[in-house]
Amino acid sequence: MATELPALQPSDRRDRVTALILAAVALAAGYWWLVAGVCGTYHDDAIYVATAKALAEGQGYRLINLPGQPWQTKYPILYPALLALIWKLWPSFPSNLWAMQALSLLAGAALTGLSYLYLVRFGYLSRGVALAAGLLCGTSINFLYFSTLTLSEIPFGLLVLSVLWALENEGRSTQGRSIRRFFLGVLLGLPYLCRSLGISLVPVGLYFL
Repeated sequence: MATELPALQPSDRRDRVTALILAAVALAAGYWWLVAGVCGTYHDDAIYVATAKALAEGQGYRLINLPGQPWQTKYPILYPALLALIWKLWPSFPSNLWAMQALSLLAGAALTGLSYLYLVRFGYLSRGVALAAGLLCGTSINFLYFSTLTLSEIPFGLLVLSVLWALENEGRSTQGRSIRRFFLGVLLGLPYLCRSLGISLVPVGLYFL
């Protein structure tokens, strides 16, 4: 039996202001928590930076920190490629680490604010509950920890939210346009290019549609 999706809730100026406030809270808390120039505390964050350096310098997607510079085959390339763009624009290491950490922090702030809008717009939570959840998340130590290091968890979360938002819109659409579904298919693949777990969204998303 098909399950009806919750009714769309119209967003107003109050919702947008609330989302901006939540994003600002997460940004301010993350800035207070951030220790600029830190890399290697979680192992993965150092690997991402090393492969970003390799990409930026035209050495390919390699582990240039290891003997023989083997190809990186464990982590998908999207997040290191974003860090590589920062390295390309600001090749001064370790000064450029701050900008790489800022990328995660901005993604965390966006994720906090947009999650509120997502929950309210698609009728999953009331405004009060969504606000409380946003405040709890945006000030959580674990969330701030991952939002201030060169790790892919927070950008991945933002991509997952984007996929869920697009699927919700498409599921409620009465007209299926080929070009829109093409870009939806591209969007479905982006989380997988950030973290391997994202591959699960492809069959789930297609089944949902």
